[in-house]
Amino acid sequence: MNKYLNHRLRFLSSNWFIAIIISIPILIFLPKPERYRLAIEEKIETVKGIYADLNNDGNSERIEFPVYTNLKNVPGIMILENGKVHSEWIISGFNIDGEGNFHIGDYDHNGMKEVYLFTYENDSLFLNGIEPFTGKIIYKRRYLAKILRYKDNVDIQVSYCCSEDITGDNFDELIIFLFAGFQYQNRKTIAVDIHKDSLIESPKSGSVIVNNVRGFDWDHDGLPEFTGWSAAWGNCTKKDYPWTDSIAWLMVLDNDLDYLFDPVPVGKFSSQVNTVPFNTGSRTDLIVLYTYNGLSDSSFIARYTQKGKLVYKKQIDVDNFRKPPRIYTCLSDDYKILYYRDKKIEVLDSLFKVRKTINDIIPHIFTHKIDLDNNGKNEYLIYDNINKKLGVYRNQFRQPVFIDFYLEDGETKISELETNKETASKLVIYNNGFEFIINYSRNRLFWVIISSHLLIYPVILLLVSTISRIQKLRLTQKYEDEKRVQKLQIMALKNQIDPHFTLNMVNTIGSLFSGKDKEEAYNVFVKYSRMLHRTITSSEKIATTLSEELDFVNDYLDIQKFRMDGNLSVGISIDKTIKCELVRIPKLLIHTFVENSFKHAFTSEIEKPVLKIIIRDKVGRIIICIIDNGIGLGYNKAKCSTGKGLTIMKEIAGLFYKIEGVKIDFALEPGLSEGSNPGTKAIVTIDKI
Repeated sequence: MNKYLNHRLRFLSSNWFIAIIISIPILIFLPKPERYRLAIEEKIETVKGIYADLNNDGNSERIEFPVYTNLKNVPGIMILENGKVHSEWIISGFNIDGEGNFHIGDYDHNGMKEVYLFTYENDSLFLNGIEPFTGKIIYKRRYLAKILRYKDNVDIQVSYCCSEDITGDNFDELIIFLFAGFQYQNRKTIAVDIHKDSLIESPKSGSVIVNNVRGFDWDHDGLPEFTGWSAAWGNCTKKDYPWTDSIAWLMVLDNDLDYLFDPVPVGKFSSQVNTVPFNTGSRTDLIVLYTYNGLSDSSFIARYTQKGKLVYKKQIDVDNFRKPPRIYTCLSDDYKILYYRDKKIEVLDSLFKVRKTINDIIPHIFTHKIDLDNNGKNEYLIYDNINKKLGVYRNQFRQPVFIDFYLEDGETKISELETNKETASKLVIYNNGFEFIINYSRNRLFWVIISSHLLIYPVILLLVSTISRIQKLRLTQKYEDEKRVQKLQIMALKNQIDPHFTLNMVNTIGSLFSGKDKEEAYNVFVKYSRMLHRTITSSEKIATTLSEELDFVNDYLDIQKFRMDGNLSVGISIDKTIKCELVRIPKLLIHTFVENSFKHAFTSEIEKPVLKIIIRDKVGRIIICIIDNGIGLGYNKAKCSTGKGLTIMKEIAGLFYKIEGVKIDFALEPGLSEGSNPGTKAIVTIDKI
């Protein structure tokens, strides 16, 4: 058992184990380095614009859509290259409202992108498009739809626009998602086949996909279908109108802009439906987040098949319909379900069980997906409007990085700025007349910091080993010093309690017993035996307390009184503030000076020997004075300065300071002057710890 315990103690006290114990909390509490960095490179006061590489040279051009108010609100397209105007195209009519009122595409995949702008004039919505670097006009006032007005207001907007090949002819079509408020006849999706100059329209419907559009090949025919976000606002009140918006619908448009399956009723007015794809392994299903704003229904998250059949549904709580939960899936990363609510994102499985939680995320203004590092996977851009911070998360909301960023209320546009094909894009955020150019890149110091963290253990191990080595050397030195002190104290003991003194004591005690003064003999014998007992039992100790030392000295003085037939006068005075049992001193410290008085000061010429011991408490020190009325220093200077006892005590005091850290000084000066005898005073100064 002891062997096992010793083995464990050696293990726990090993340098490498101690270094591990110290390293772990340091590594835990060290700030974690960010693998990526986010920084605002520039803030520019400018007009609204976006960036895109229009000529495929690796450098982004700036596209602006100025409104020429002097020409009665005439819109236009201006292209700037390296800060200078490359080209400008003025269009008649008015700009149309909506997030998708312009679009950048390359319908023929020739490497030269087109810029499209939606305008209206009188009662018509038009498409305008130009290929700036070839000067080719794609469309000028291409009619799209008839505009209906509500109380003299234009009741139509382009909510979203994208480029997809939905006909399989290797030319992209423009997929335009239109939305209107009360004039619901304009709620539809239009595909512009630029190559054939034809239009494809979705079926008449009171409920349509508005934004958060997801294009994906649901039926595996090589062509995309579309779904996204829609709402039941209750503006379409005609009962005979198909798929009225008094109900929330799950709907998917196929590549003919017809319904992939008949729209499925999901919930009541007033509510929202957000649909995203989810890969189950063998097929792709639909995840539907239904958020109800009223009191007579419940919100839920559900999984449907690509045929619109319900697979699984789970109810959720929505506290504030103005800040509804959101749902995302990462198409490039195993279709994980990311569910945002209550300032956190939960990673869900196919049964909507939480597998991971990411806390303290507040996408209050926008959540935008963008491939900032050109690796084919989107990053998530989040603006925290409460804490005024801009953040970028990797896919699945990993490895976040935040910077302080303040956006004013108003129009905000997000685009990418490419400087060359080899480097990552820069993020450009336009906000109320200011443009922020933001750099998102790998932190070059990341691996340097990680390497420095990896060096923590070997550095600590080296430090612990060095300290252990120094400690062992100190312990070895302390052991040697203690052995030296013990040897010196034994020498001092031999010097003070010499055979002559011992023989005299034995003869004296023997004579007392023979003279039948047995009680006195017994008292002397007890005191002497007590001195010997203390000497023997403390032989391995180098220090004693002031209290024990005084007990030893008292016994010695009582014996000397007896030997001098009572002629010796002794006085001991101690300050009450001194706790003698707590003061540590070397053994025989006081006894050495007391014994010297009897050896060298009290000769036969001294009729009435006097010895005083005075112990005083000074600030930071204890002063011990041993005073006699003997023959003094002048008569016996050689003996006093070279006596073995004093020499040994000086060496003991030096070693005691190294071991205990207590400094002890000696001084000799004249003591009790009586007649021609100057006396001697030994002053011992002990520093308090």
